Amino acid sequence: EIADSIGVLSVFVLLAGIWILTDSRAFLLFKDSVEHTECENAVTMISFVSFLLLPIVYAEFLGCYIKTEKFIKIVETMMIVNLVVFMTMVLTGMPSVSYLVLLFLQHGFIVVLIAVSIKVYFKDLFSLQNVREHNLAMGTTAFGVISVIAIITFMMGGYRIYPVIYGIGLLVLVFFMLKMLFAEVTDVYKKQMQAAIYKEMAYMDGLTGLQNRNAFIRDTNVVMDTANLGIIIMDINDLKEINDTYGHECGDMIIREAADVIKNAFDSMGH
Repeated sequence: EIADSIGVLSVFVLLAGIWILTDSRAFLLFKDSVEHTECENAVTMISFVSFLLLPIVYAEFLGCYIKTEKFIKIVETMMIVNLVVFMTMVLTGMPSVSYLVLLFLQHGFIVVLIAVSIKVYFKDLFSLQNVREHNLAMGTTAFGVISVIAIITFMMGGYRIYPVIYGIGLLVLVFFMLKMLFAEVTDVYKKQMQAAIYKEMAYMDGLTGLQNRNAFIRDTNVVMDTANLGIIIMDINDLKEINDTYGHECGDMIIREAADVIKNAFDSMGH
């Protein structure tokens, strides 16, 4: 799950960077000017395609965590269809002004995605009990508010300021997505460390630091058929009497001292 979300987030960051860098030329398509060059049109196409892909990738990211929300997949499919229609229109030479319709549709799909994710994680917006859900809620809500401001600015004719506002929203969203993934990776790392410690403890005697009966069974099962195998069994005389007379702390000290002697004498010869 974490590996998938990191891969999706990497693509999202790449697309966001491409769109922010190329969107300054996005509205050259809507000007009937002879000054248009093939290079400028190519840059504009890249800008449009990257923007249309952004919410699709974001839907994939949400899908890594909102497992029960089938509606997200439906919206994602509709956005893919919208992208295919756009590419078809470009290849068939449709008037550039018709691209605005698809652009507005994609904005609508973005709003739907944000609304769905806020609905799912609204209860976690002000709660710090679950770091993942809290960061998803904070990032999505902030991105939603900034996106609404950007869309209103776009509809009011603020074409130059629109990509700046939207870019800020994308950066805020990426920040919370990275913050969430960092917490997830840290949590997994801690669990792996704990698992390694527990695994080591399963084969180690806590009092002496020597390997215990579980380790003995494990190792003898491996080397039982090996030639030149020798097993030495030792006992501490009068240990019960020491415990009864001087206490169990003294008995534990005797066991540790005996373990150190055995380890020093035989550690290089076997387990």
